[in-house]
Amino acid sequence: MKKIQKIALVLIIILAIILGLTYTTFAVTGKITVETVRVREEATTESKTLVMGNLGEEVEVLGQEGDWYKVKYNEQEGYIYKDYVETTEPVEETPETTENPQTKPDTTTTEETNTSVATELGNTLNKDSSAYLLPNYTSTKIAELKQSEQVKIISTLANWAKIETAEKEAWIPKTLLMKEVSINETSDSEENNTQEVSEEQKNLNQAAYISSKAAANLREGPSTETASLGKLARHTKITVISDEGEWYKVTYNGQEGYISKALVTIGEPPVEDTTSSRSSEISRASTQENYVVPSASAGAATAASIAANYIGCSYVYGGSSPSGFDCSGFTSYCYSQAGISISRTSYSQATQGTAVSKADLQPGDLVVFSGASHVGIYVGNGQFIHAANPSEGVRYDSISSGYWAGQYQSARRF
Repeated sequence: MKKIQKIALVLIIILAIILGLTYTTFAVTGKITVETVRVREEATTESKTLVMGNLGEEVEVLGQEGDWYKVKYNEQEGYIYKDYVETTEPVEETPETTENPQTKPDTTTTEETNTSVATELGNTLNKDSSAYLLPNYTSTKIAELKQSEQVKIISTLANWAKIETAEKEAWIPKTLLMKEVSINETSDSEENNTQEVSEEQKNLNQAAYISSKAAANLREGPSTETASLGKLARHTKITVISDEGEWYKVTYNGQEGYISKALVTIGEPPVEDTTSSRSSEISRASTQENYVVPSASAGAATAASIAANYIGCSYVYGGSSPSGFDCSGFTSYCYSQAGISISRTSYSQATQGTAVSKADLQPGDLVVFSGASHVGIYVGNGQFIHAANPSEGVRYDSISSGYWAGQYQSARRF
């Protein structure tokens, strides 16, 4: 009898599972395809924004209502205009809502242009936040930032912005810097369109220059996901061909590519200061055309000797003393001990002194890597000393082989 009861119980459970599957709606996985998007309370652009989603983030698509997807994002249910989400499989439309005109956005515009406001990247935090060592929430938190604090944007990567604040470099989510700006609307749409076209035409074939502190990537397409064709140093002159949203299509030495607008200023580069290094100086140093490279100073050679005393010291982000160094804290400390004053951050250090080619390196030269994101001190025989990372600390490495050989960018002499 007990055996029969057990069999009956198993059959009941199996039947319940089958019936449950019949009436369960399975969500489809989707990915956000635009930089930022509003998740709205209802399927209309007039509805309240619940939260902002970011490029590449996943959402659960629960169904389709007209031109909108009903989604679950960060434990909240809401609606995203379907053109902004890419799904892994077709989404079934909900019949009872497809004919409701209130759920459809204006068919002549997208969600973002149909509202009276838009978002753009600013330099003021819109709420309190932690700053991270790397562009990842699992990375080490290295600073706490407050709402309304001003920061300097160095570069961006996908949904993250690399910033400089209080002489520290760190990563924060780009959404923390998003601000709303009003869109001026006119009743005469033809006049408005004409103005937009004329503004775009102003950018065509216009002289411009790289205005970011760090070298800018010239990319194959208008996205950080596309390959880099090379890096252009600060104040490099380029020509803007067209406006591509948040990007400019440009030419440099006959090569076409794309550069983020945040890294470019329309117009001619500023007049160069003879006491500071600029991109043309870097170019002369690399080609050695009509350019005399001065010998390294005695102080610079002393800095190389001083650097060797700290092999094995700990890596501490923001550190600039023997109790712990980061890369630019280590170089600035060693040079200061040798009587040479340089800036604290790697991006600033990479623009000081005199540019020298890799073939002319001498002990005491500052070596710069990967978009000026890392620096060290050359000590001769293809070796340099640097505060490498938290796991390795201060150590020797080679610029001729291994990882750092592929990251080498330039060198500066003091």
